[in-house]
Amino acid sequence: MVIGGLIREDLTTTSDQLPILGNIPYAGWLFRQRKQGIDRNEIIVLITPRIVSEPFMCKEGAKYGNDFTQRQSVYFDR
Repeated sequence: MVIGGLIREDLTTTSDQLPILGNIPYAGWLFRQRKQGIDRNEIIVLITPRIVSEPFMCKEGAKYGNDFTQRQSVYFDR
């Protein structure tokens, strides 16, 4: 089961130049180079459901679920 994802795109610009020649007024652009690139990262959340039939595991899952809802209510109160 896919819940959702986050997409992040970063624009990177790098510039290179020859020493001294790249700083010449009006002609320095001949000795400079600029490159732009886009990096794309994607995070996807996948969940695999499992059926638990052992009573001990069911109690442990309920305990963790109750702890989570209790922490959530504390953060919402703040």
